[in-house]
Order: sequence, then C-alpha cells, then structure tokens
Amino acid sequence: MTNDQLQYAENYFFGDKTMFDNSDKFAQEWFKSYYKDKSTGTLREEVTLHHLGYIKNQAKHGHDGYHNVRKKFVEVKPQYAHVCAITNKQNKLSGGGSFNDITKTKIEFMSEWDVVCSGFAEDRVIFILRFPAEYILPYLTTTLNKIIEIAERRKTISFNWHQYKECKDLEIIWFDMTNSKKFISKSMYSFLDKTYIPQTTVSFFSKFYD
Repeated sequence: MTNDQLQYAENYFFGDKTMFDNSDKFAQEWFKSYYKDKSTGTLREEVTLHHLGYIKNQAKHGHDGYHNVRKKFVEVKPQYAHVCAITNKQNKLSGGGSFNDITKTKIEFMSEWDVVCSGFAEDRVIFILRFPAEYILPYLTTTLNKIIEIAERRKTISFNWHQYKECKDLEIIWFDMTNSKKFISKSMYSFLDKTYIPQTTVSFFSKFYD
C-alpha cells in the first residue's frame, strides 16, 4: 500500500475520519468492502505497522517489518471481529493469532523479535499490544514438539492473550475502553482496563520519531 493509502486508513481507524468523509462515494465503498473482508488481514497488518513506525517487509516470508529506532523485527497478528454469517453472533477478539507452518528454525530466528497483536472491529482499532517474542517461545516450542509427535501435518500454532498476560514487558499501546466490551471477553477487558495507562498523542509518537 502507498503512504497516502495508509494515511487514509489510519485516519479512518484512529482519527476523526476527515480523509474518508472528504473522499468520493466510490472510494468510501471500496475501502469499507476491503477492510471488512475477514479473509485477508493485509490492510490491518499494514495499518498496524505504519501506526507504530515499522517498515513493512515486502518479502512473502520472514518477519513482517522492522523498526529503525527499536532495531527490532516484528511479527504482527491482526484480528478482525466480525459477525458470523451463519449464527449471526459477534466474533470475539482473542488478542492473539496463529503461526502457520511454524518450524524450530523460525522459532530460533524470532528470539530477538517483537510480537504485535492488534484487534479491529467495525470502524475502529480496539487494541494494539506488543511484547518480546522470546516470552512465548517456550510455549511455541512445547506445542510444536507435541504436534510433531502426533503426526506429520501442517504445523499451525494458535495463541491468545493468556499466553503473554504475565509478561512484564507487555506494552498496551492502544486500548479503546469505550467500545471494546462488545468485542473482547470480560476477562480480557478487565485485564486491559487494569493495566492500560493512556498516553497523549504527542508523547506516544515522540517515542518513535524524535
């Protein structure tokens, strides 16, 4: 995505939607149909990277981005809370995601990386959480070993906020307290509500761009 497209998307999810409101109807309809597509997380991943100041990795495999100030590679796990077409029930965000085709080599490479989990719902970002990847490497390793013992099959490992809630270096960068109850569990809301320390826009961005 171009920088202009990312700014448009970021203004929509985080800002006052001025850029969206000032665009023509075709652009608005196209954008809404794109971000509501639950089968692809490309937009949500790129918006998360851009908002935090990571440079996207254009290669298909490997890390998702790199931060010039933090000197860290990152793995981004974006989620979208949608209404199930079959049950008509609201899908809940878990604060996690999946590592697809995970290997022991990939786990070793991740030891110095960041992991960022972001949750999107309707027209807003619900949360952005970041923690050192090394914190969940034991969980990934143990789970991978169990999968290998059972059968040779696609090695996908899922995780959620329970796997890193005790991490002392967990950063709750963004949390929409007003609109989040509908999209996350009560226990996750309670955890984030107790832990989150709101930051001003100036102090937040100064960490990355000063």
